Amino acid sequence: QDSKTQRASTQSEDFVSGYAATDPFEDFAESMIYFVLHRDDFRSRAATNKALAAKFQFIDGVLSPSVRSLATAERQWTGTVPWDATKLSYVWKLQASVTE
Repeated sequence: QDSKTQRASTQSEDFVSGYAATDPFEDFAESMIYFVLHRDDFRSRAATNKALAAKFQFIDGVLSPSVRSLATAERQWTGTVPWDATKLSYVWKLQASVTE
């Protein structure tokens, strides 16, 4: 119907975070962040959730391989949907390099 109305069949587990459930734009942003910074958890959750699987597959098809491996999550999936994916801890995989 509109950007603020969820489908009746939607569950909180269909979103990577509570904040993602607030509107489609936040869902997209949080899902992208979760994919880049917590991809293994996203993949694991998507294995048992059709809505998350569709989001994971879309993002996986859009991002280049170099973007897909920027970080590793420090927190493992506990079964509780976090409120904000940007607050979850992670470790950057990038190594700084200087070229002259």
